[in-house]
Amino acid sequence: MSDWKILKLGSKFQIESVPLEFFDPDFYIDSDTLSTYEFLVKCGMVLTVSRVDKDGFPWVEFDRELDDGSIEKHSLFINHGGISLIANQL
Repeated sequence: MSDWKILKLGSKFQIESVPLEFFDPDFYIDSDTLSTYEFLVKCGMVLTVSRVDKDGFPWVEFDRELDDGSIEKHSLFINHGGISLIANQL
């Protein structure tokens, strides 16, 4: 697994695990964000960094098809470990 700080514009990666701090009772994580991480781990979606903000955080955008067939759009910045780079991305 890799550190998120190596991600740059265009990097392709997968989220392999939900960050352990998300389960710490003293750590606040929005339930939608936790659900999104769990979905990304389960489905193994390959994500691509679409932008890096002024603070250096890489962002990804992706669509998720819901049970009713509708599409839910997501935008998520990555600032935790538990990622795996796709080959030739260093």
